[in-house]
Amino acid sequence: MDSLPTVVPALWRRMIEAYQGLGAASWALGAGLCALMVLSLFPWPARFRSHARTASIVAIASVVALSVAWAWRLAWLSDDAFISFRYARHLVQGDGLVFNVGERVEGYTNFLWTVLMAAGIGLHIHPGQAAIVLGLASLAGCLVLVWRMARATAPRRSPPTLSIAAVLLGGSYLFASYGTSGLETMMGTFLVLLSLDRALRRAPLSAGLAAVAAVLTRPDLAVFYVALIAAIALDRHRRRELPRLVAPFFAIYVPYFLARWAWYGDLLPNTFYAKSGAGSYLSQGVVYLLTCFLGSGLLGVLPLALVGILHLRRHLLARFALLAVPVYLLYVARIGGDFMFGRLIVPIVPLLALLAEAGARRLVAVRRPVLASLGLVLASLALLPIRLLHTAEKQWLIADERTFYPVTSFSPLQVDSPFFQWADDLIATYGTGPAAPRIATGCVGIVGYRTMAPMLDIFGLTDRHVAHQPITTRGRPGHEKTAAPAWLLERNVDIADVDVYPPEYLRFFSLPSDRIPVRLVRWVPRYVEELLHASPHAVPDFPSYLNGYRPPAGDPERFACDLWFFDEFYFSQQPPEARRRFVDRLVDQGHLDAAAAPFYATGIDEAPAGWTVVDRVRFDNIDRTGWVHVGSAFRVWPTAGLPPGQSEIGHRTDALLDTFSDDEGDRATGSLQSAPFDLRGEIVTLRVGGGLDKTGLAALLVVDGHIIASSTGCNSELLSRRVWDVRAYQGKQARLVVVDNVTAGWGHLIVDDVRQWGRSP
Repeated sequence: MDSLPTVVPALWRRMIEAYQGLGAASWALGAGLCALMVLSLFPWPARFRSHARTASIVAIASVVALSVAWAWRLAWLSDDAFISFRYARHLVQGDGLVFNVGERVEGYTNFLWTVLMAAGIGLHIHPGQAAIVLGLASLAGCLVLVWRMARATAPRRSPPTLSIAAVLLGGSYLFASYGTSGLETMMGTFLVLLSLDRALRRAPLSAGLAAVAAVLTRPDLAVFYVALIAAIALDRHRRRELPRLVAPFFAIYVPYFLARWAWYGDLLPNTFYAKSGAGSYLSQGVVYLLTCFLGSGLLGVLPLALVGILHLRRHLLARFALLAVPVYLLYVARIGGDFMFGRLIVPIVPLLALLAEAGARRLVAVRRPVLASLGLVLASLALLPIRLLHTAEKQWLIADERTFYPVTSFSPLQVDSPFFQWADDLIATYGTGPAAPRIATGCVGIVGYRTMAPMLDIFGLTDRHVAHQPITTRGRPGHEKTAAPAWLLERNVDIADVDVYPPEYLRFFSLPSDRIPVRLVRWVPRYVEELLHASPHAVPDFPSYLNGYRPPAGDPERFACDLWFFDEFYFSQQPPEARRRFVDRLVDQGHLDAAAAPFYATGIDEAPAGWTVVDRVRFDNIDRTGWVHVGSAFRVWPTAGLPPGQSEIGHRTDALLDTFSDDEGDRATGSLQSAPFDLRGEIVTLRVGGGLDKTGLAALLVVDGHIIASSTGCNSELLSRRVWDVRAYQGKQARLVVVDNVTAGWGHLIVDDVRQWGRSP
């Protein structure tokens, strides 16, 4: 990630370029709206004042209509929205609020929104359509509430005909873009405003109900509920309202919280752990806020908003804003913001607009109309539709997500996204429902809802195991933890949009796709047959390839990796005799030693028939006497956990030897030599992973100073079995030596589960 001193100049350059790139029509529209706002500062002539309220209603109706029309034009549906839709669909089907049937993981943070989507599904309304309509209705509701509050805080002698705050909101690209999205953002903002409006009208019970509904819509909106309670508590004349304000929290939210805790088993939503909400990511949070305020033009609203704060300092609105906005912005900054441009600042935009209007009207009241007009000119920056982030661009770990998922048709619902097309392909091939293959992807929403297939979320929003991993490197918020290949295999994933195996085997598992790298994770006969039926040339004829396979000449390391790949990708899904036939053919052709063959004819966790373990090196309970280590790769050994920055290790037994270092990662080098031990068996097996470099990364067996066996990794953290024939050295002493002289990528080696085998009596 770029440092803040680098990002700030780049942001300013982007902003200047964006304004320079605006067309004449945009500037003219901005100037016209600015002129309307300036004119609205001044009272109507006396003879027209009797029509002022009617004109005000017409004005707000026009603002609402135009803003909703613009939001409709910008309509989009986020992939994340479809996650909630899938939860809602399972709820309607009687499976409970779950993402995968039988897995209680709270991968959403918008309970009330999800329940409303479920209600729509129950009425046979597509949740995407329901979300768009409800989002637009919430947008309209926000504008009406802002108009009401602007009139309530304006001078009684000259109530505004045109609400400046409503114009600033209705004309804001940021605000209009979240009028759809399929997310709960706009409804949550509406409920926050509704709670404030009810409090301003001295209706504490309904204010509390609206505030609790906001928290049920999105938990972080609790900041505004607490701020409202504190703002009323600071007014000694209104403290008697507090019991009714907080009563809905105890009557509604507390029972809900206890019920969801009992259902999911986690104190907080799984998304909190996936995004490491307990950690601080202030550097990215500052970048996020700067990008949002500059990219939305809200920076121009701040001067008038500060004047409004001073003017209304004794008013509930100002106290509420002073308590809520700074705390909320600090919260957003601390968690690193969001990967979606502007999403987390939408709830504060109406408050800033209201304060800006109050500030402008105050300046006119104290006979500073020029300052008020200049302030509105600055505030008009929020009305210019600049694009600080380009279409489908990810910059500074942020993106304008609207440009990734535009709605092209409302009925039938269509979203212009490669994941929409991928879902169509999957449905055409495998159908829908739990009988479809398990799919792993970082965008589980659209594909997950449309196929209803078993899913694994690469980024862990709906996967407890991934979510509870530690963050090793800070990056794009919400995308910092990823499911390792080992976890994909553990969860029996069949298809993924990430690589599980090294790229040299890509030709065997890559599936045809226009824009998404679709991978076959396992050769499951039923799914492969369905795929070939739909697309006869979708995958190579892998069984035929195996029948004609010849090991690479003079490259035993590549041969060992080939056997590992064949076993993971293909033989693990076939009857045991298929693996045995393949190994027997290699023996008959002279490619594989007959003594080692039984260990390749069984899975990595299986013991071959006729063989028994006569000795074993367990690294979790090791006597270090006589062991010699050199270099930074073995400062700490054995490795019981997982060093920061390393992917999850597959097929491990317990503690192991791992040259990947906590502080140096792949750059660590060194060697480790075991104490002498007797070779009691005929065969030595071990599990090896990490990089493939036969000279720089090697597990060696040394007898009398000579290397009698050597193995390296396969550029994978999936451990694979290596087999050493030591019959000629039985009775002698040997040493195990692990060497790491590589500092580049995959510059580490993993060794585990060293066993000696003898023939069963």
